[in-house]
Amino acid sequence: MGRERTAEEVSARKAKKERGKEVKRAAVEAAAPPPAKKRKTLGIDEALVVAQDAEDKIAAGVRLASQLNPQKKGFNKALRDGWPDMPPNLRKRISRRDRNSDKAKKSDLPKMAIASMPFPAEAKDHCETSARSFADIAPLLNLIAEKIGKAPAELKLWDPYFCRGAVKGHLAALGFSDVRNDCEDFYKVIKRGSVPEHDVVITNPPYSDPKDGGPPHASRLLTFLEDNRRPYLVLMPEYVASAAYYAPLFPKASREPLLLCPRKRYHFFSPPGSRDSKKKSHKHKELGVRSSPFVAFWYVSLRPQLRRKEILNLARSGTLGGISLAREGTQEEERGAEEKESTEDAVADAAVNKSSAGC
Repeated sequence: MGRERTAEEVSARKAKKERGKEVKRAAVEAAAPPPAKKRKTLGIDEALVVAQDAEDKIAAGVRLASQLNPQKKGFNKALRDGWPDMPPNLRKRISRRDRNSDKAKKSDLPKMAIASMPFPAEAKDHCETSARSFADIAPLLNLIAEKIGKAPAELKLWDPYFCRGAVKGHLAALGFSDVRNDCEDFYKVIKRGSVPEHDVVITNPPYSDPKDGGPPHASRLLTFLEDNRRPYLVLMPEYVASAAYYAPLFPKASREPLLLCPRKRYHFFSPPGSRDSKKKSHKHKELGVRSSPFVAFWYVSLRPQLRRKEILNLARSGTLGGISLAREGTQEEERGAEEKESTEDAVADAAVNKSSAGC
């Protein structure tokens, strides 16, 4: 038979069990989530204020989906927190305002059939330039504006090739609101001498062969730009730089445009209905069918405001908003290019002065 426990032993055993239970209870309580806070109910007056703020943001271009999404730049915390308790009629009003803003935005771009254009147009290259491509050159446009003493919104930009006019919205979003892109025949404008007042030409010409059998559009455009003597930024395929007509257009090396290569291939958008495609492709509800048929570069010349050397130095120093040099030339190459450009500039200045004096 076993020995009976003493009263002290029984008491100690009970105390040990109680301590074990206390430890378990503490562990369970520590692991349990904190009690949920009671959500504050949105009063009608507060709901009206939140709704009005949301509608103001929609009018400013911040979509409802962005305001309700914490991951988006336009996130509206007050709206997201109050949305579940907001009266149904207010939610419907905000949603309706959001839908109407989308319709208004789409109606800004005219629906024009290619056949109705006042110039020959090919469906395969009747495309709009993407917003991202314009964002890449915004630092250069800001630089030109600074050089000529204008605010970005005052810089007069001219895109002579018309597609549907989306370029105006893309550039306005970057702060450049003075953009001319009219539905007119660029070559007739040149012929009749009615080139509009502008500070910079920024465009994306057709890539197909002209229907009139004349020189390629890129060749015609570059010829005009050389005579125009104003800064230009032209988005064209990389093969243009190796075309037979390209080098003769720039007998002086200092006048040859710099090539700005995107880090990611650009897309283009064919307006809805402008081309028939049975293939499944990405479609933008406002801009149309997305495509990327060529690797495209920006052909950049900012003369007379900035010479090649100045642009390259700014890119090298990292002060051009993400634009950097793809390849550094040797010291001999750079020194030779700088000396040649300086000599050509001096000759050009002398020619201009002589011409002015003769007048």
